[in-house]
Amino acid sequence: MYNNVGKIIKMVAKVICWIGIIITTIYGAALIVAEINTTLGCIWIIVGSFASWLGSLLMYAFGQIVDNIDICVKTLTLLGTIESPFDNSQINQWTCSKCGGKNDSEASFCIFCGEHK
Repeated sequence: MYNNVGKIIKMVAKVICWIGIIITTIYGAALIVAEINTTLGCIWIIVGSFASWLGSLLMYAFGQIVDNIDICVKTLTLLGTIESPFDNSQINQWTCSKCGGKNDSEASFCIFCGEHK
């Protein structure tokens, strides 16, 4: 339905991170400049920026997971078209003289009736 969803999620995560850092820095600086509460202003700048970064980090990681899943799906789809199932029905088999069952060349007894090779 959508193309490059993982890349879009990662881009949005970066934008949200920077917007969050800018807003918390402006708000913290406003608290410091207005001399309302200098300590609280510093806390807003540090904790708000860290929280914005951490939230966007989780969102970015989700975008990376989506990208990796897309790569896995493409790889598995490609492998499914290249490989064909292995058919060993014609390789090194012997036919039982008693029941006519086909057995592996390494088997000494028939797996169907127990007759010796």
